[in-house]
Amino acid sequence: MINSIETTTWLIKSASALRRLTGNQVGIGLVETLVAVAILGVTAVTFLTSLSAGTVSVNTLEQQVVAQGLARTEMETIKAAAYDVTGLSYPSVAVPEGYAVSINTASNIGTDADIQKIVVAVAFQDQPVSRLEGYKVKR
Repeated sequence: MINSIETTTWLIKSASALRRLTGNQVGIGLVETLVAVAILGVTAVTFLTSLSAGTVSVNTLEQQVVAQGLARTEMETIKAAAYDVTGLSYPSVAVPEGYAVSINTASNIGTDADIQKIVVAVAFQDQPVSRLEGYKVKR
């Protein structure tokens, strides 16, 4: 079994021999260059992956903001309109391309016939994005 003093001596001798062999070399070797390129490649892939994920998140957030704005605008337009017993003739707002707005009304909530429950659902490319519920009262 080799003790620690012998190991240390062997390491020093090996380092001295390595210095003698490489002492006349100048510049960067092939192995060092490949390692540097590999590190840069991993860094670039990581950066591009996070950039892609950030772009997807921003697009999803933008869809949600537009959908919520559409739902709120539609709800306010309905609440500002005259009360319709059937709930079928409420006005609709202009909808951007790719979005769809559906309105459902339910009358006779509980025992009061002068209240309607209104549900506004917004979808983007046939995928539900936002839903807003509210009530309209006959005044």
